[in-house]
Amino acid sequence: YLEHPAVWYTAEGGVQALAPGAGMALLLFVLGVVASATMVIPGVSGSMVLMILGYYYGILNSVTGLLTSLKALDWAGVARGMLLLVPFGLGVLLGIFLIAKLINYLFEHFPTHTYCAIIGLIVSSPFAILYSAGVFSAGFSWGGLAVGLLLGAAGAVGTYFMGEKE
Repeated sequence: YLEHPAVWYTAEGGVQALAPGAGMALLLFVLGVVASATMVIPGVSGSMVLMILGYYYGILNSVTGLLTSLKALDWAGVARGMLLLVPFGLGVLLGIFLIAKLINYLFEHFPTHTYCAIIGLIVSSPFAILYSAGVFSAGFSWGGLAVGLLLGAAGAVGTYFMGEKE
């Protein structure tokens, strides 16, 4: 299991590890609730949220480490992986139900505001994805803008003709 530790790389280039413990279990539970909200709310990606928060690779490596340990029958590695992934999984399960109930309540009592909020998330999610990928730090170029506008127009035209009814 030591060959596949649950580590992730920080923005500064350092490596941090997910270590089992009460504080980490609570943090992973809360991250599970947050990640599950993205499964219910359209326009938001769970992996994107975990990447922005800096825990995507740690959780992904925990899953990989657990499977590797299970394959090698390394029970200490399996226990370590379970200590990391069970709180996250419980947070995901609880979060799905809580967020679904919350959204149902919001649609019943504040439908216009809820629709506007969801549309805002859908419209803004490409910018968040591009920002987290570092596209905006690459700098502005007129050629890049022209290519982007051309491809956007081509996508709009293609969508129009594919959706056209006879």
